[in-house]
Amino acid sequence: MDRKRQTLKAYASHVSKLCPKNWTANKLHTKLCNSTSPLTSKKVDLNRPCTDSETQFCHIYDELSLWNEVLCHCHMQIKEVAPKELAISAFHGRSLEPGTAAKYALVLVHWLLKEHHCLKALRIQGSVILENSELLCDALRLAVGLKSLEIWGKHNIRKFYRPVIARQRLLRTIGTLAGLEELKLNCVLLSSKELAILKTAFENMTCLRSFVVTNIAFDVSMASKESFPLMEGLKCCKTITELYLGCSYLCEVLSTALAEYLGDNCTLRVLTIDLPSLGGALHREELAPMLGALARNKALQKLHLIGYPLFELQHHLVVEAMTANQTLQSLHITNEWSWFWHKNFPDIIKNNSGLLELALEGPISEEVKSFTEAVRVNKTMQKLSLNWSGVSVCDTKEFCSALAKNQSLQMVIMSKVDEKLVEGVYNVSKETGTEHRVHFTSIFKSALVLQGALENCSELTEVCYCPALHATVRTEDDYINSSDSSSEDDDGEGDNTDDDYYHGDDGNTDDDIDYLSDDGNTDDDDDYLRDSGNTVDDGSLGGDGYTDDEDNPLGDGNAIDDDSLGDDNSVDDDTSSYDDNENSDDHYRILNIGNNRVIKDVAPEIPTFRCLNTSKHFGEACHNDERKNV
Repeated sequence: MDRKRQTLKAYASHVSKLCPKNWTANKLHTKLCNSTSPLTSKKVDLNRPCTDSETQFCHIYDELSLWNEVLCHCHMQIKEVAPKELAISAFHGRSLEPGTAAKYALVLVHWLLKEHHCLKALRIQGSVILENSELLCDALRLAVGLKSLEIWGKHNIRKFYRPVIARQRLLRTIGTLAGLEELKLNCVLLSSKELAILKTAFENMTCLRSFVVTNIAFDVSMASKESFPLMEGLKCCKTITELYLGCSYLCEVLSTALAEYLGDNCTLRVLTIDLPSLGGALHREELAPMLGALARNKALQKLHLIGYPLFELQHHLVVEAMTANQTLQSLHITNEWSWFWHKNFPDIIKNNSGLLELALEGPISEEVKSFTEAVRVNKTMQKLSLNWSGVSVCDTKEFCSALAKNQSLQMVIMSKVDEKLVEGVYNVSKETGTEHRVHFTSIFKSALVLQGALENCSELTEVCYCPALHATVRTEDDYINSSDSSSEDDDGEGDNTDDDYYHGDDGNTDDDIDYLSDDGNTDDDDDYLRDSGNTVDDGSLGGDGYTDDEDNPLGDGNAIDDDSLGDDNSVDDDTSSYDDNENSDDHYRILNIGNNRVIKDVAPEIPTFRCLNTSKHFGEACHNDERKNV
């Protein structure tokens, strides 16, 4: 028997001891020697080692289709997430099917992680690991190239994390991954004992640089404001540079421990605090200690506060903290309350000489004159993103005049400009000579307004057209409120799906929100700086130009398909691309359109006009805060 066959036999013996109920050594060895695709019957060669090196790609790149045909039984796939970096990624929302095929596919996942150092990331459902904890925890321990691990649960986290022994085995295994650089935990339940295990794990992970925790439930009986095992574990890990806390309980109740961690930390560079479910507790002040710690911290460079209810007291706290902290380079505040005005924030622009980038997503129309004065005196800020909803053309002209005299600001993003003011804002930017620094975004709902903008604004680069439910311009091609648009797709042959109640939707959910922005990314809800090409990390300014399929919290450059986090946006990436051929005769591109002939009639031949994007769902367009550069 040759050496390769002996190696597979030894491997089969090892795995059979991990899963004695599923496999005998001989049965598994036979299966390994005869692995084939269930679709093409092409044989999978398990005798070839990883050939990845600095000068060549691994041979597995040429066999991705074959491997994905095999791994489909356990709802996983291999995908390239960065140059020369592969990840094993699970499909979102698919439970593992019972049967030998799925169990054997997991054995192949074990083999891949053990043999291929080109596999840098694993993204998997926690239930799959817990139901097969002996096999997959062993795979994690033996993984030769694993740098990133993401585990997510289900919404019913108590039912999901019921197997206590398997849960503790998983956490202990994570603690053995000394080379792990990124860890993401989403929607899990941790008791006091598991938190203690996780604390020990942090002490042992000497390479961990990014930690993301979202929607985690804790055993609150052992928690106090001053002491909490998770925060104590984070203190022990001196290598973490990026931290995402998406847990309202952790941020609110344990604010003292969080403030102590932030105040004394010397290595953390990027911090995101996401308060997803404040409920009726909008007037709480638990985060005040954290803001006080921010004033003392000298290491943090980028701070992103999401869903943050900044009331009068907290306004002053933020301004005071940012006045004292001259080392923070980027501040991004996201909130969803339209009645929230950014009072006192112009003082940050005036008084902070270290802040290079500021993004405020709340409306500023009541304070626009204060922001104008701040821009006039600031000499260091480079990028500024403001919500321009409700700001008049007159105020815009005054602001742009101040911007023209500012030598440091390289880019100002005015989001949510009213469609009827697009021409005015465009002309103001031209008159003041700031057109190359001002990027404004708007969504057109009226075809007539769109026509005027296309005819009178000769340097538009991208346009988002989102027809209102009652169209301004009607044609025979216009599907809006048309009689042949059936919400139930009675003929059974159309494309209409559940979203056809929008009266005119073509029913194709894959392309309803397919927009483009200047970074080449289609799903850039928090791409407020627009220079990285990456949606996951633009809140932390660390993109690498790779496209993530949904919102990912940290600037880790990891482009794993984050559909596990509940992204409802089905984007048809095949249609969302620039026409980069400058010699092409088609000066504009029309995508995903219901009333096609109307737009073709109104779109002029503008040499700089690159693409036109449309959506039938105005609500979705607003929800995604689509940015269109002008």
